[in-house]
Amino acid sequence: MINDQARIRIIDFGFCRSTLDASGRRKLSETFCGSTAYAAPEVLQGLPYNPMMYDVWSLGCELIKHMLEPDVTKRLTMERVSHSAWLKEKGKDDDADVQSKHNNEPKKLDEKLISTGTQVNISKEKSKINKILKK
Repeated sequence: MINDQARIRIIDFGFCRSTLDASGRRKLSETFCGSTAYAAPEVLQGLPYNPMMYDVWSLGCELIKHMLEPDVTKRLTMERVSHSAWLKEKGKDDDADVQSKHNNEPKKLDEKLISTGTQVNISKEKSKINKILKK
């Protein structure tokens, strides 16, 4: 959903539940909900996760999907990206701050997670669906 200032608001009606405990502190979720294609690494690992950060990961997947559009006529050009209102709103100081906070060194990938992570979760989803259908 987009608010009146054209900012994205996350609304997931399929996952309407409180993410706060009785004292008002944010709690982690242990329930998997959604598509494995958009699942954050912590969810694929079966770890408790922050649903808000899960949504950030999912939005990143969606952004990358649109940036890597196979049809070259639909793909964003650098000119369109550089003229976007969002990019114009950001100052050069923001760029320097981002660079200083992030280490650009390559990370070692967890090959086991990459090769089996999605299949494991798909199996879990199929198992849940089969249990529901048998009722």
